[in-house]
Amino acid sequence: MKAIKIYAYCLFAAFFSCAVIHASQGAMLTSFINQYDLLSSAQGTPAASQSIGQASSLFIMFWIAGRVSKSTIVTVAFISAAILLFFVSFVPPFWALCLLYFVFGLAFGSISTGTSSLIPDMVDSKNATKYMSRLHGAFGLGGLIAPLFYKALFNSGYQWNMIIRITVFILVALLALYIAFTRYSLGSVQLPKTSNQKIRLKDVKAFLGSGSGILLILCVFFYAVHQSIIAVWVIRYVDVFLNGPSLAPLTLSLFWGGIVISRFFTHKIPFSPVRIVLVGNLIGAAVLFVGILSGSPLVMTICTPVVGLLNGPTIPVVLAVGCAENIGNTILPTNLLNLAMFIGQATGPIIVGALTSYLPISAGMHLAAGATLICGIIVFVYTKKSKKRAGT
Repeated sequence: MKAIKIYAYCLFAAFFSCAVIHASQGAMLTSFINQYDLLSSAQGTPAASQSIGQASSLFIMFWIAGRVSKSTIVTVAFISAAILLFFVSFVPPFWALCLLYFVFGLAFGSISTGTSSLIPDMVDSKNATKYMSRLHGAFGLGGLIAPLFYKALFNSGYQWNMIIRITVFILVALLALYIAFTRYSLGSVQLPKTSNQKIRLKDVKAFLGSGSGILLILCVFFYAVHQSIIAVWVIRYVDVFLNGPSLAPLTLSLFWGGIVISRFFTHKIPFSPVRIVLVGNLIGAAVLFVGILSGSPLVMTICTPVVGLLNGPTIPVVLAVGCAENIGNTILPTNLLNLAMFIGQATGPIIVGALTSYLPISAGMHLAAGATLICGIIVFVYTKKSKKRAGT
């Protein structure tokens, strides 16, 4: 059990690092706009490029699943992510910046799918939700710390590319620890044979053909749209549209803070995880609408952590549910659900970027609130179908 915990924390560290890099999208957005003199329609392109890369990574996973161990995939992707971020620090042309974020998306997607499918392989179904929530809580922790870290360096006079370079040095140190502890612990962890973790077309059809599989995919998609809009655009929304520059980075950090708290403590709440996701998304949508309609940067800053707290468990709970329904081949549901998540993450910034050419950025925030409302409705339908399936 000790080896399992050590290796689990190695996976948490890899996912945490992804969040730190991912958070650079929102924290550096204004710098990117100024550096490359971007029009409104192009402002979401780096984030969209990354999300397209994440979605593309899952098609690669279809091919290598069963041929390469998931632990190897995670390690190679972690190393690649640090290298790619280092190249970003050299202020490449805009097309090259987008290309680097696309390739980082490939690494990010591989880490996300690999770690999410390794967790249920290592622990029993009773503890799967707890460990899955901690894994995605580590991602939220990175999203919480990174904007404050970036803001502190900006305030100290560092240029955005030097901030990226400092971040790389920290990630390299974390990567060294990851490699060392992985080598120490992995040999004692019992994992399924790599050859048994394949993604066959008939299995994909069976998952998509089941009513529950489609609902889980749609739930993840709409939550990802919601989260990506907040992650990429809320800093600029509070800073420019609401005229609250001092609160802007705090708003995003508090949003991730709410997510972190919810994911680390979901398993302690005396209700079923699915019910927590249902209620959290419905109430979270109402809270976000209140923040938007208030027109106040302070109210928006107060509302965002509440939203993160309420709907934060969505991704880990849905992944755990999907894996529980596919024990023995967890790479299948994690790959398909991550594909839905990454498509959602690519869709959100693109739509908001297009909307800002014709409408105020508040329209994008309304879209984020609507997406989490739809997510709650989908979970409600899923619970009804599950009760019918169970005969209750």
